[in-house]
Amino acid sequence: MTGINASKIIHTLQFVNNFASMFAPCLLSISPASAALASSGRALQSVGFASPDDVSIQAAIEANDAFIAQLEAIRDRAQTLTIE
Repeated sequence: MTGINASKIIHTLQFVNNFASMFAPCLLSISPASAALASSGRALQSVGFASPDDVSIQAAIEANDAFIAQLEAIRDRAQTLTIE
């Protein structure tokens, strides 16, 4: 783990875990757009943002989308390596 800040990795994993655990129940009860808004607001609250505003919630949704895209890229690279 040379050059990697372990505490940042742990914090990111905790954020993702909190986000995922909050998002899953919403899938059954509300629309995807409403679920994303509610989950992002709760995710921001889980890191100490007491009252997230709409702009911050939208930024959290975009950050999550970018994070998911990065995870997919990691997966794709790993699959390419195992195929070759």
